[in-house]
This record gives sequence, C-alpha cells and structure tokens, in this order.
Amino acid sequence: MSLTVRYRWTTPLREALVKSVGKREKLWKKFPVVSHDMSARAKLWSEVAEELMQQFDVHIDTYDMKKTWKNLKDNYWRITKAFDTEPERAMKWKFYDAMRFMDRANIDESHGSHSPSSDSHCLPSSSDRKPKYVGVAEDLLEEPDDVEDDHSSPPLTTSTHPDDDMKGDNGTAFTQPSEDVPLQLKGISGNSGRFRRRGYQIKKAQEFVQISIPALDRFISAKQRLPFGTLIQCMPIDHTEDILTSELEPIWKKFKEEAKEEMKAKHAMYNALNDKEQITEWVRRTLPEVENPETKLRISMDLDNKFVDLIKMVRFNCELGDENRAMVVNSASRLRGIYHQGAFALFVKQNMPKGTLQKLLDAFDDFVYNKQPRDPVISKVIEECDPSVHTAFVALFSVIERYGDELNMECPDNRWARVDKESKGNIDRSFQRRKRKYDLVDFKSVEHDRIANARAKLATQIKNYTATVNSTHDLLAMVDEGDHQTRAELTETLRRAQEALEKTTEEQQQLEVHYRELQNLKAALNRRKEAETALDPETVCTPIAATDLLENGEETSPIAAADLFDNTVKKEPQ
Repeated sequence: MSLTVRYRWTTPLREALVKSVGKREKLWKKFPVVSHDMSARAKLWSEVAEELMQQFDVHIDTYDMKKTWKNLKDNYWRITKAFDTEPERAMKWKFYDAMRFMDRANIDESHGSHSPSSDSHCLPSSSDRKPKYVGVAEDLLEEPDDVEDDHSSPPLTTSTHPDDDMKGDNGTAFTQPSEDVPLQLKGISGNSGRFRRRGYQIKKAQEFVQISIPALDRFISAKQRLPFGTLIQCMPIDHTEDILTSELEPIWKKFKEEAKEEMKAKHAMYNALNDKEQITEWVRRTLPEVENPETKLRISMDLDNKFVDLIKMVRFNCELGDENRAMVVNSASRLRGIYHQGAFALFVKQNMPKGTLQKLLDAFDDFVYNKQPRDPVISKVIEECDPSVHTAFVALFSVIERYGDELNMECPDNRWARVDKESKGNIDRSFQRRKRKYDLVDFKSVEHDRIANARAKLATQIKNYTATVNSTHDLLAMVDEGDHQTRAELTETLRRAQEALEKTTEEQQQLEVHYRELQNLKAALNRRKEAETALDPETVCTPIAATDLLENGEETSPIAAADLFDNTVKKEPQ
C-alpha cells in the first residue's frame, strides 16, 4: 500500500524530481535497452523517492511521483514538437531548461565518437530557444569542393565501388544514377529509416540518397519545403498514356463547335427581330386573310412586351424544351385573361342572350387546354381585343397545333383570369354585394365570439377578486389590533386586490358597450336577411290568424274575415 500523500507538488519539489530522475538514465533513456528491467527501475524510483524525502522532509508516494514525472515528460515533448510554431510556450514553461537532458532519450550513443554533449544540437537549444537540425544536413552540406554544383546535374547516390574518384565518409563513393530515374519522396510515411551521423554510417541500398534542401530544390518544385535530411528514393516510373483523355478529346471538340453554332444562330435571331419589315412579312404569310397586317396585327418591340419570346419561338421554329414549355404556359394564362375581357365586351356589345358568355369562354379553354377543334367564335372574340396582342394569339394557336400533345397544359381554376376590377364589377355586381355582405356577417360572427369569450374571462376574474377582497376583510377583523405586521400585510393584499378589481370592472364596462353594439348590428343583419327571404304577400292564401280561427271551429262573418286579412297582410314584413 502506498504512503499517504502529505504534500503538494510545488515548483521546487518538481525541479528536484527532474534533477533526480536526470541523474538516472535508465529511467528515461531508451538506448541501451537496459531500462526494461523492472526490478532495477523499481529500485531507481525508490532511490528518487528517498532523495526527495530527505531533501524536503515529506512522505512521497511512488505512484504519485511516477504520474507527476509522466506529466512533466509529456509536456516537454509537446512543447518541443510545437517549438517552430509556438516558441513562446517553451519560454513560459518553468521546467524547460531542467528537462533538456531528454533530448538524448532517443539517441543511441553506443556507436561512433559522439559525446553526449554533441547530441544536444539536434533539438532546441537553450540560447535562442530554436531547434537546430544538423546530423545528416551537416554531412551533406559539407561536401567536397570538387563536386560540381550545376542545376543540370543529377542527384548523388551512394555506391560501394572502391575505384570511384570521389570518396565520401568511410570510403563511400558518389555515383550518378541513370537519367530515366525520377525522384520520389520517401520518409513522409514514416519508413525513412535512421539518419546517418558523423563517425558511423548505416548501410543502405544503392538507389537511396540523402540530400539537403538546396539539392532538393534543384530537381523538384515543391510548394512546401521539407525539413533538412529528407530521404529521397530513386525508382523508375512507367509513363502510361492517358487513354480516356485521348478518347474524350474529339467529343469535347464536337461540343465546342455545337456551342459556337448555337451562339451564331442566337445572334442571327436577335438581329432579325430588330428588323420590322421581316416581322411584317412573317405576319402576312401567317395570316393571309388579314388585309392590313401592318396596322391590325402589329407587334410592339418594347421591353415590356410579354409575348416576344412566344413569337420568336414560332418564327424560328425553336424546339419545345423545358424553358420554352414554361414560357408557353405563362403566355397562355395571360392571353386567357385578355380573351375573357374581349368575350365580355362582345357579349355586352351585341346584347347576346343569357348563357352565350359561358360558351364564348369555354371555346378558348376547349381549344387550348382540352385539345378540341378550334371554334370560329374565337376569331370574333380576338377581334374585340387590343390589336397589339393579335400576333400573340396567332403564335399561341400555332404552338398549340404543333405541340398540342407535348404541352399537357391544365386549365386554371379561376374563371376570370387577368381581369381588372371594373370588369369584375360589371360581370356580376349583385354577387359582389352578396359576397361583401356575407363576409361582413362572418367577420361580425368571429368578433362576437371573441368578445363573448373575453366577457366570460373577465367575469371569472371579477368573481375571484371579489372573493379575495371579502376574505381579506374577514381576516382583518380577526387579527388583533396590536399585531401591526400582520395587519400591514393584509392591508397591502387588500389594496392590490381592490385595484385589480376596479381595473377589471372598467374593462368589463368597455367590453359591454362593444358587445351591445355588436348585438344590435347582428340583430339588424338578421332582420334584413329575414326580410329578403320572406314570402311574397300575393302567394299567401290564408292568413295565420284566420287559420287559427278556422282550426278552432269558430264562425266568422265575411266582413270580420276581410278586416282580419287586411290587418294581417299589412303587418307582414315586405
């Protein structure tokens, strides 16, 4: 069982822990691999704990001490890894300088002539707080002067041939690889092996070479520089031909040519539409029976003309796509409203009999939407419309005859589409009056229900406030006069209840005024409705009073019956 912790890990205690662990390399150094001896490690940790106990006179828990050391070690590696981007973290951390011995944790010092102090160059130094990478980079940058530094020269590779001219460390010579061997980066995936350091060399295959950043920049153009000592693997690459690109090239070329031809056709169409003579000639060919197409079937080329696209479609025989189909549907809806106005004008002008207006309206819907034969009456209605839309009607009928099966248009639900307010009023004024009257009745009914609900709610509130006031009065009568605090609380409660009761009563009085007005208006509307639906007096055969007398079996004289009939009929609402 571990000892009871009677201390806190203060800054001096942690610094002493770091120094004590730093003296015992088997606790933190991975090379040589002798630190995996569990008994030896336990003995070393107990020595560290005893040293701290003697120095600070506290009971150190071994488990807690190991956990604190692991925390310090993880923080150090985290700060070292992020030193390039956040160097200020190392400057702020108190234990950074004391933990610098951890730089040699992953270095095998059993080979070569490196001293332990020389390995500190591989990690951030305490002078400028910035990592300095040497090792491989130093060996590569210190190449012989007779090595040619030309941008066109290939990279250097290691070779073990004893007769080469240029010798490297440990008798290693440099040779030039073949010209068809490109460079590929290796080491990014983590399988780059270990760097070669001074005094010793790791045996590698012939196709591997270690170069520094200047040599790397001679052969490849990288957007992001790699660290010094990047391992490069030279291996041949088969340049395969992109078959898909070669097969798709004529297809893309064909698409480009079609797009160019379409643009040329559009430009020609726009230029032709600006010529009024060509438009007039087309109208003359479309409607040969019209005597004066220049005046009767003219088209306005203004920007606000809403049927120009429809005329363009018929003139240039454009295909019926999704965009043109939507345009035809919208144009048909607009022309339907104009046709309704013309039909009503013709109906009023010729004083047609009742029911003819419905036939005129159905003729357009049957031809455009229901795919029935064209009725000659449609031409008579179009003549009553504005001459500027005659060409639009002709274009619409041409599209219907040509693409009738492909359009599949649905007839709108509204009968009088695109009709102005004056025409709507002329069509059925009595219907409009009845509609407004019943809308008013419906509105008053809703208002009546709302006020009735509010009256019921206010009545409930008044009842509750009245009960509160009465109960408070009773409590005040029961409390002693000497209990001033209780009497003050009850008096305040009584005052608030009375104020709420007065406010609610005023609201109820105002609501009652509106309620009476609404009741009077509703009664007037009901009387008017009963008067309109009352029977005609001429159809009354026997008065109600006379019927009652006859049912009772009483005999009445002719004069009395006549007087009773006259008095009863005169009192009936007309």
